[in-house]
Amino acid sequence: MNHPKNDNESDLLEDENLNNSECVEDDLNGEVNSNCEVDKECDGCSCEREGYELKIKDLEAEVSRLKDLHLRLTAEFSNFKRRTQAEKQSTYNAAKIDTINSFLEVLDILERAISLVEEKNKFSEGIDLVISKFYNVLKSFGVEEMQSLGAVFNPSYHEAIKVVEDDKYEKNIVCEVFKKGFMLNGTVVRHALVVVANP
Repeated sequence: MNHPKNDNESDLLEDENLNNSECVEDDLNGEVNSNCEVDKECDGCSCEREGYELKIKDLEAEVSRLKDLHLRLTAEFSNFKRRTQAEKQSTYNAAKIDTINSFLEVLDILERAISLVEEKNKFSEGIDLVISKFYNVLKSFGVEEMQSLGAVFNPSYHEAIKVVEDDKYEKNIVCEVFKKGFMLNGTVVRHALVVVANP
């Protein structure tokens, strides 16, 4: 036989149900809040990671720029060094050639003087020794006499001061040398003054 529930029992049941409902709601709210906090933490980590990635990209770009700058400066310095060395060598060679030409003028005078000697004597022998010493010194500096007589006329090495017609020679041949030509390590120091046959 069922007995009707009294008012006190009904109130107790309603309170218990209310409490249970509140607990469930609190649990749900707590879970939602927890999820929100996790999402916030993830968003923070993501932003921080993106910030690091941007810094890394900036640093990589700076490193690349500095490498390019270093290579460019190295190339410029190398070119400057090579250009300076070439200019220095050119200046040295020009000064050397000027000095050699000055000595060649003295050599020319000595050779003209010895050509006027009719008979050999101690004086002429002394001049011959000086001339021989001149040639040895010139050779030690890399200076060599051109072999122009009988060669084909070449304006790169010869300067024609006279032309003649002579059947003894072929066309465009150097038949006489008025002043010897000299070269320094393959470079013309002084052109030979020559007479050209049958130009």
